[in-house]
Formats: sequence, structure tokens, C-alpha cells
Amino acid sequence: MRWILLFLIFPTISHAQTQFVSSNWLFRAWGTERWFPAQVPGTVHTDLMAQGTIRDPFYGEHEKEMAWVADLDWEYQTQLRVPNTKPAGIKAKKYNRNTVSLVFEGIDTYAAIYWKGKELLRTNNMFRRWQIELPAGDTGTLSIRLYAAKRITDSIATVMKPLVIPDHPRVYARKAPYHFGWDWGPTLVTSGIWKSVYWQWNPMPARPSQDPGIQLIQEKDAVGEPFYFQKDGQKIYMKGANWIPADVFLPRLKRADYERLLQTAKEAGVNMLRVWGGGVYESDDFYQLCDAYGIYVWQDFMFAGGMIPTDTAFFNNVKQEVIEQIERLRSYRCIVLWCGNNEIDEAWHNWGWKQSFQKDTIAGKALWQAYTKLFRDSIPKWVQEYDGKRSYISSSPQLGWGRKESITQGDSHYWGLWWGLEPVSVFSKKTGRFVSEYGMQAMPDWHTSQAWIPADQQWLFSPALRMHQKHPTGYQTLQYYLNMYFMDSAKIAGLNPENYTYLTQCLQHYILEQSIGYHMRTPHNAGTLVWQWNDCWPVCSWSLTDYERRPKAGWYALKKAYTSKEIPALDTSKPRDWVCPPAQFEVTAGQTNELVIEARSNIYYLFGYGKEGYIKLPENYFHMRAGETKRLTVSTEVMQAFRAGNLKWMTYNQFR
Repeated sequence: MRWILLFLIFPTISHAQTQFVSSNWLFRAWGTERWFPAQVPGTVHTDLMAQGTIRDPFYGEHEKEMAWVADLDWEYQTQLRVPNTKPAGIKAKKYNRNTVSLVFEGIDTYAAIYWKGKELLRTNNMFRRWQIELPAGDTGTLSIRLYAAKRITDSIATVMKPLVIPDHPRVYARKAPYHFGWDWGPTLVTSGIWKSVYWQWNPMPARPSQDPGIQLIQEKDAVGEPFYFQKDGQKIYMKGANWIPADVFLPRLKRADYERLLQTAKEAGVNMLRVWGGGVYESDDFYQLCDAYGIYVWQDFMFAGGMIPTDTAFFNNVKQEVIEQIERLRSYRCIVLWCGNNEIDEAWHNWGWKQSFQKDTIAGKALWQAYTKLFRDSIPKWVQEYDGKRSYISSSPQLGWGRKESITQGDSHYWGLWWGLEPVSVFSKKTGRFVSEYGMQAMPDWHTSQAWIPADQQWLFSPALRMHQKHPTGYQTLQYYLNMYFMDSAKIAGLNPENYTYLTQCLQHYILEQSIGYHMRTPHNAGTLVWQWNDCWPVCSWSLTDYERRPKAGWYALKKAYTSKEIPALDTSKPRDWVCPPAQFEVTAGQTNELVIEARSNIYYLFGYGKEGYIKLPENYFHMRAGETKRLTVSTEVMQAFRAGNLKWMTYNQFR
């Protein structure tokens, strides 16, 4: 199949220069007769859900029913009248009265675009804009055939054999890698017109680069190679997390979703979010809000966990993608760093990929040369040419967590905690210069699980609960750490899922509180970014806010650490060794919207929750000493729940 590349660069959409084409769309499986209403922007999966063909893939075990959707080609269609004159208010100095541009802000991913049955363009990159020119005043049918991305990548991988590019055929596609599955996400290979379609009379002038006023410093020192940010000569300690796409079905995300997630980040004292390279370049809403909230953004280009193809067509496609995205994003002050990829350099050298080409050194050399050409030679030049105001690093991290140099040089993804089954105290010796990934899993809020797990499967480790845990040893690893810090493994099997949820969240709180304490106490450390801030579906993961945007216990640990003027205290004791008498406390109403909690015994991980619906407290999962009084200023909603008897409490004491 031949894919024609169209090299065009466009600025950010201006409503004054455009008219959106968002109504009267239809879709069908390619080659079938029946058409159904469609949403644009949208996806095939969400359109199929809307017309009742498929069930919600997030619910229960439905995900395993969805493979056929990604195996088919789909067609979208609408009837258009091409504008004959430019709308009032559009000041196009060089308006061409003979043709009008129809711009596709984003097509997922391989598509052929037809006007009145004639093919005008093929697309092959989810992260690029595409454009066709149509005769002014003309009327006709616009059709878009969407080809199955998985079938294309699998067929390319088959043709390329015996060469197998690590680590998945998705590397051939310029499509969000996480759609093909991750250890926190489902395998739902989407397709669709995922961004706006609009008429455009003349491109807006390119928006200039904004100087974020902050620099990455990497000059060698006595310890090794530092990795810290400074502004006006002052070092800034970065407190934050990694950001993944907030939904599998990206067009469902609205500005309100970003607002809620970023308000929650600001409330927790977060000053940096890393946009991870296995997702997407985020919407303008995201960056506008980060600008408004004063949250710095570390921006990956969209490459993660896979080597890249060696052909020129792929390289040229990526070049245009990178240039377009730099030109779109460089106007946001929040962006302080460009990063070539996530973990590919580490994977090549430390995950056995390089060694796998010992018998085919020519292929291995070609793969490494393609990597070097793109990430070490070309992208830094494009960043300099089209931005020139921000630093660039080729990969995060440069060195894997199994190498001692990773602690003294550059940024560190430290997964000895979790993957290596090491205790949290490992950070007393292995805190890097800038810890850009680490974390601990926890179940989502129980109200979230109840909404997505069928009632007859709400028992521990049911098939539906296992479907919502994507790490290959996720529950086993959680059990290992629960046994290490909170309770004997023999007791865990007897828990109901609500109690299990609570204890995993206590574990996440404990691990992150201790981890951040170790990081902030290490003199050469300049930042701590937890993996991960958010979820793309309702799942047991490392996230600090679950799919319903509800803070988990780890969020409260971050808020306490990030907003305090003091470095978090370290407690090297294990909760399972604490003396935990039966919890005795009283909760009463104080002044307006105030809860007064009086402890009559030592209480650990006191957790307030809504019995009949989710509620959020300003503090949660906290300890109290006998005789201590705590006053919480809460929302009217919480006070109403309290007075109605719907505010309930759970403590770690009850499990001892």
C-alpha cells in the first residue's frame, strides 16, 4: 500500500480564520451498506457504542470482545457545500476565490480521503495536520476510508522478517503507542477523525517561541552529571508527576477534564508534569491551563519503548510531525524541556535488545544508526531551528536503574522499587540526580471500581478485577509489598475488595511519603516525578488520581510533602510492626463546614469516605495520637453527608 506524504505546517487553530465541519457525519464498516450517525471529532469505538453495536469496553470483561473493531476498515462520510466566499470577519489578504482549504487537524491514523469518489490524499500520521483543496462553491460527498492500523503494522512486521524491530509492530505507526496496550492500559487500537475538521481561508502567522525563563543545567560536578532546572540563577526543586493521556478515547476529553486534573495537581503543590512519550502531544487546553496554573511541562516527543524503522519515508514523516508540534507548542511558557523519547536508549543497552542482534550485526547497526540520526542528530537541530529557547535531551533516562552511574548522572527512572522488589529504604542509597519515574500501585477508589466492575464480580481477584490490572505480576507484586509493610499474605486472601482497595492505597501513601522524604533529603537530588498522575481508564495502576479524577491515597501523600515548608519526616519502621489498639475517636460538627475529630487512641491511616457516593476530604489517610484534635474545613457536600450519616471511616487499626 502506498502512502503519499503531504508536507504542510500549520499554526494553532484560530476560530476567526476557520469554519468547523462537525455535523451530519455518517460512518459504516467498509464495504457494508448501512450507515450510522457519527461524531466528529470522535472514534470508531465511541460511535459503535453510541449506536449499540458494542458494549462499553471499560466495563467488566468487555475489552476482550473488541479485537474485531481494530481488524476492520471503516468509512466516514458527509455531504459538503464548499464555501463560495469567505465568511464575514475573515481578513484573508491573499484569499484564493477558486479553492478553499479543508484542514484535518488529526486523523487516526492511516486514511484515504475522497472527494466525489476521487482520491485526493492519504494520511499516515496521527500527530500531523492534513489539508486538501476543494473548488469554491462545489457540492459533493467527502469520504474518508480509515485503514486498520494494527493490520498495517502487523503486515509491515511480517514483510520485514527475519528482522524484528524491538519491541512491538506498533513502532511502524505514527500513532499513540499506548493504544496498542501498556501495563496500565487496555488494548484498544482506535481509529477515527480524532480532531477538528474545518475550512480555512488563509493560515495564521506562526506563533513565536516563548522564553520559559528556566534552564536545564547538566554541567559536570564532583558527584557526576547534575540534572536540575534554574530560573534567574536560582535552582528550582521540581515536585511533580508523569502525565499520560486521560482517556483511551481522546475526543471525549473536554477542557473541564483537563481543568479538574490540573486543579488537583495545583492543589497538591505540583510544579512539573512530564508529558510521557507513549501517549499524545496534548491538547491546547492542557498547555493553556498549565500556563495559567504555573505548572512546568517536560515534553516528550511521542516515542516510547521501541526502536524506530530505518527507512527514509518514516524519517521524513517524523520530521514533519516534530516541526508541526514544535511550532504549535513553542508559544506556551509552561514547556521547559523537550525530550526525544522514553526509555529507548536504556532499552537498547540494558533490556537485551542490542544483544539480540549479535548474529545480525548489520541490522543492529542500522537500527542504532537510525536511532542516533533521529534522536541525537536531527531532533536537536529541529528544536534549535524552530524553537531555540528550550533545552533538549535525547532520551529519558540515559542510564537504566540497574547501573550505578544512573544515580550520579542525569535523570533516573528508578524501578528497583516495584520491578526489583526492593524496599523503599533503597532510596537512602539510590536516589538519583533527578528521579523522573518511580511509584507504587494502588486500586482506584472503591466507588470507581463499583461503577465499572459487575456486582457479581465484586470479589477479590475476580476475572473482571484481573482484567483491570494490566501489569503481568501486578497483584502478586502488591501482595509482596503489602506483606512487607502491612500484613501477612495469608490474611490478604480473606479480604473483600473494598478492604483490599483501602490497604493498597495505604501502601501507596506510605511508599510515596517515604520515597519523597528520601529524595528531598539527598543533597544532589533536584526533582521527584512520581509515575503516574492519571489514568486512561478505570484500572489498578500507579496513578495518583483514578479514571474518575478522584485522588488516591498517594495524592494526599504528595500534597502533604509538596505543600509543606518542611522536608517530609522519615519513619523507617514498618506499619505492620506498629502497636495498633482498637481505634477510638469521635467526629462532631464544629463551626460552619467544619468537622472536629477527637482521638482517644492512636489511630493510623484514618480514611473518611462516602458510603453512598464519592466525597473528597481536604486531608485523608492521616494519623492521630491519643488526645489529639483535628479540625477539617470541608465542603457543604461533605457536611451534608456527615449529617445524613453517609460519612464513614476506616482505619488501619481494624486490620491488626
